[in-house]
Amino acid sequence: MKKIFIIGAQIQIKNNNKQLFNIYKNAIEKNSKDVQIVLPEDIKIHSDNFQLTTPNASLSDNVKEMARYDLQQILSSDLIVADVSRPSTGLGIEICTALSNKKEVLFFANSKARVSMLLIGYMDKNKINWYKNKKELKIKLNKIFEK
Repeated sequence: MKKIFIIGAQIQIKNNNKQLFNIYKNAIEKNSKDVQIVLPEDIKIHSDNFQLTTPNASLSDNVKEMARYDLQQILSSDLIVADVSRPSTGLGIEICTALSNKKEVLFFANSKARVSMLLIGYMDKNKINWYKNKKELKIKLNKIFEK
């Protein structure tokens, strides 16, 4: 069974992009045999409960658990699907971790997004799959993951 971890700061915005998560998940499941889809929301920590109140505050147990969970998922996945439409330090760390551990990463971004220049400069064989809207994203995902 192939394990696929879907990541992206764009995806983790609560109400706005729950649909975006589902687009990725549904397209991959529909077009791929024998896959396990893992989403960051599988752990019940992705909520407003893990805010740092001051820059010098120590991380809460929830944030540490979230980081451990995400790292474990990256290291145990066969493929990482990353929506890089929204620059994020955490997402950058996850991508660098995946690439440095020789994980296959597929990059996606909204064509209107301001994608990190460092990410674009860092890429070699990996490229960004640009999409204009959710409909076009579905089409691209279906084509990439078709059986």
